[in-house]
Amino acid sequence: MIRRTIILLSTAAFIFLSAAGLSAWQLDEPEWKVLFTSPETNVNDIKSEQAVDVILPSIQTAPEAGASVRGDGNCLWLLTELSFHSGLPEYSLLVDFNEPPGPVEFYLNGIELGRDGVTGDNYFMQSGVHSYFSLPPQLLNQGVNHIALKVFGDSENFKLQKPSIGKYDEQINDIWKLSFLNGQIFLAFGVLVAFIGLYYLSLFLFNRKEIINLHFSLANIFLSIYFAQMGLPFQTIPTLLLLVVSKFSLFLYFTFLTLFFVRFFNVFNRLWVRTIIMVTAVLIGILYLFNSGSYSEVMRAFNTALIPGGIELLLMLFISAYSMLKKNTDAIPVFIGVATGLGAAVYDFYFAFAGIEPAFWLQGFGILIFNICMFEMLSIRAIRADKQLKASSRKISKNSRVMAELLEKIEIISLSVADMSSNLDREIEASAEGVEELVNGTASISLSAGEQLDDVKKTGESLEVLLSSSEQINQELTRQQKDVEETSFLITEMLDNISEITDSLKKTSDFTEELGSLTVKGESAVKKSAETVNAIHEDSKNIYQILSSITDISEQTNLLAMNAAIEAAHAGKAGAGFAVVAGEIRKLATNTAGRTRETVEQIDSIVSRIKDAYEANLEVKDLLSHIGRNTKTAVEQVKSVYLSIEEQRTAGRSVLTTVESLKDASSGIRTQTEKQRSKSRDMEDKQENLRNISGRVYESIEKMSEANMKIKEALGKVRNISTGTSSEALRLKNILADSDSANNTGF
Repeated sequence: MIRRTIILLSTAAFIFLSAAGLSAWQLDEPEWKVLFTSPETNVNDIKSEQAVDVILPSIQTAPEAGASVRGDGNCLWLLTELSFHSGLPEYSLLVDFNEPPGPVEFYLNGIELGRDGVTGDNYFMQSGVHSYFSLPPQLLNQGVNHIALKVFGDSENFKLQKPSIGKYDEQINDIWKLSFLNGQIFLAFGVLVAFIGLYYLSLFLFNRKEIINLHFSLANIFLSIYFAQMGLPFQTIPTLLLLVVSKFSLFLYFTFLTLFFVRFFNVFNRLWVRTIIMVTAVLIGILYLFNSGSYSEVMRAFNTALIPGGIELLLMLFISAYSMLKKNTDAIPVFIGVATGLGAAVYDFYFAFAGIEPAFWLQGFGILIFNICMFEMLSIRAIRADKQLKASSRKISKNSRVMAELLEKIEIISLSVADMSSNLDREIEASAEGVEELVNGTASISLSAGEQLDDVKKTGESLEVLLSSSEQINQELTRQQKDVEETSFLITEMLDNISEITDSLKKTSDFTEELGSLTVKGESAVKKSAETVNAIHEDSKNIYQILSSITDISEQTNLLAMNAAIEAAHAGKAGAGFAVVAGEIRKLATNTAGRTRETVEQIDSIVSRIKDAYEANLEVKDLLSHIGRNTKTAVEQVKSVYLSIEEQRTAGRSVLTTVESLKDASSGIRTQTEKQRSKSRDMEDKQENLRNISGRVYESIEKMSEANMKIKEALGKVRNISTGTSSEALRLKNILADSDSANNTGF
């Protein structure tokens, strides 16, 4: 690869040095003049005295710019004189005007000897080709000969090179060489790079994942357009349009080649980098679009586009150098090509910006060498891939032999598989029967587990009902205990009131002796009432009867007090003291009746539940009424009240004791109820755990049943697979036998 590159570089250097060494045989140095006219001006209308001396090479600017050579554009006359005073030459002379800026017409002594390029609507001038004309000796005059070159231009600027005059035979070979190097050879270059571009485009069409092939193909296609414009000897499309397309194609060549470098070497391979490259190409295209009115505008746009093009070339040089440092061998020929292209570009840039026309331009050769190095790199890469493919083919052949050996082993294994499949079928049949029994047993267990789960759920519901009842009982006992405590408080208060009444009655105890006999019956009745409240429920009922008796006694006492007051009034002064006692008794009876009513109101909720106590209280009431009827005198009634109150206090203490016992019993019952409720809750939690466990057991059994069914189905599938394996093993054996027979017959 390096040897080929060195040979190419040596050839290019040889061509360059040979061309640089070409020299033109010249006569005496003629003096040249220029004159601007309209394109319609005839050679005979030229006035040489109006022409201006000029030193060539130079750029001449028309005083008044016309529209175009296709209409009323500019026209420049390049004038000189040749003098032959010592005789005419015996050989033909050749006048070489190098590369004129547009189509030309050549005149000798007012006679047109030839023209180069096309004017008018088909305006065309081949780029890079010398315009030269022959001066036959028979057309020359002894003395002064007038030479005029009419140059057509499409802008106000005319870039003129220094013409040369010499022997035709000596000059023509040099001109042909330079014309070939500056013109015709680029047509061959264009065909070559077009072939490369189409080749890589076809590679991309066969494998569209290789984007680098598309980039390289487009770069070569655009380069072929640029080369074709430089080498075409005839007009295909309008000159300005062809010039714009070709110059812009050169920049597109650098654009897609830069994209190729970025992707191929994976350096700066970022979306934003690729976007900047493409946006730059679009901006350059817009630049050409707005600068396509004349040749000079196009060339100004071209020179402007060389700046980003040079930056892209430097970027490619950096990428190739960086890849070489990373020991990428593919970058070596690329680096050589980029360096060569950059050197040629520097050469051309120097002459272009200096306004000097070199013997020939190196840009085409530099780009071609660069492109060839790229092609060489890709070819080496393809050769390397071909070697890898051949190595892979050898590995495949080796693997094929190994595969043949494996096929023989497979045949043996297939027979073993067939035997194993038969044995497996028998084992599967036996396993299937066992699984069938397991499925049936699992179904029975599942049914029992379901029934157990239902029982557990029902038990849980019963426990919930029991717990709810316990809650209600506990609430009821709480209310009852509260009522009993209120009753105990009222009875205690009533006993305190009775004590006060007793103290008052003691003062009159002397007058109440006869009341004792009558209150015995009341005491007996009260005792009889106390006996009826032996049980907790009976005691709670008798409370109301006792309170009713107290109310009646209070009323009777009040009545007796009134009677006693009446009797005391009848007795006069002798009954004054008794009247005071009767008033106190009446007041005490009234207070007792009031307190009793309050007590009755407070224990109505208890009396409503204790119905049996009401009957006992009625009996007490009847007995006390009997006592009242038998009381004949106020003294006896007071005595009776005193005794009754004493008995009532005793009975109240008994009732208080009973209520305390009832309260203690209620507290005990409530405590037991709390314990029962706590145990019920524990039982409910355990029942819930049991229900969850039963549910999980049921689900597990269901899953087990499903798994057994799947096992049953899987055994069926395995049996089918085993049967299929046996048939496939036999089929594989037949295939291997056919393969062996085919190999033996040479296929």
